[in-house]
Amino acid sequence: MTDDPRAPTGQADLHVGDGALSGFAGRLDEIEIGLRDSGLTPDSVARLAMAESHFGAAIPAVSQLSGRYEAVRTRLEEFVRTRQEAMEALAIVTLLSERGYEAVEDEQLRRLQQIMGGWESRYATQQAAATTTSQGGVGGGVGLTL
Repeated sequence: MTDDPRAPTGQADLHVGDGALSGFAGRLDEIEIGLRDSGLTPDSVARLAMAESHFGAAIPAVSQLSGRYEAVRTRLEEFVRTRQEAMEALAIVTLLSERGYEAVEDEQLRRLQQIMGGWESRYATQQAAATTTSQGGVGGGVGLTL
């Protein structure tokens, strides 16, 4: 036992067998390709957009339906994009864990930074929107997102 508070205690680090992370990264790549090949991409969801006139403009409730449809479609598009990016980021991080920072291609590191930067930007935008939504109105000041 040591008096150094920074010294690790308990069990040793998790040992992963040689090649185990490469196999995991390969499976992630296969899943990502399968998801992309399924046709559910951010672009395919974006093509589901419908003009308000497609719903009919004579009834006010139809206008609300159009707005809600667009909100849900936008959220789905964001979810699909985030899911694809998360799979890609997980594969890159797995390679980083196995090979080390120096042994991973610069292109992959730049892509990981791009993904993380995009997430941070979208999160900041969502937080700002939630703050704006919670300012006034009814409903106890809690921002409602679909």
